[in-house]
Amino acid sequence: MIIISIQSTFLNTLFYLALTYQQLLSGNNVFLTGGAGTGKSFVLQLFINEMEKQNKNVIVCAPTGIAAINIQGVTIHRCFQVSPEPQVVKHIKKVPQVVKESDIIIIDEISMCRIDLFDFVVRTIMKAEENSLSRKQIVVVGDFFQLPPVTTDNDLEVLKEIYENYHKGYAFESTN
Repeated sequence: MIIISIQSTFLNTLFYLALTYQQLLSGNNVFLTGGAGTGKSFVLQLFINEMEKQNKNVIVCAPTGIAAINIQGVTIHRCFQVSPEPQVVKHIKKVPQVVKESDIIIIDEISMCRIDLFDFVVRTIMKAEENSLSRKQIVVVGDFFQLPPVTTDNDLEVLKEIYENYHKGYAFESTN
């Protein structure tokens, strides 16, 4: 009975991994979530490899340097050329070339992405798509039950002034 249970759990896991992979390949925007060890990184790497074979420009980034190193990417700040200081930007003036040329933007450890940073990323992507015939696929990965956004006490004060419904500054609290 235990073996059947393990096999059925294993088969369910394979089914959901395959379903997730299909969603990624469809070009839809995807929020990929799950606890540690559920196969997020595995499926994501398969997807990245396949997209690179198809000559798609894939950006892989994360909110912190350590998270970026773990996924062989760069920080969101570097990719989007934004300061780590809290800010609100209503109008994006310049879109970084790497973002303009991208087809797919993957943000890992989304739970660590502050609300203002995610607002900036979304606005930048929207600006990049304004004069483009194609849209960018956005894939955000992470588990909001794990690590919270990185904020200092000063950041918290500034963010509470900017966002009236500010709670902990998670990306999903974004106004976009």
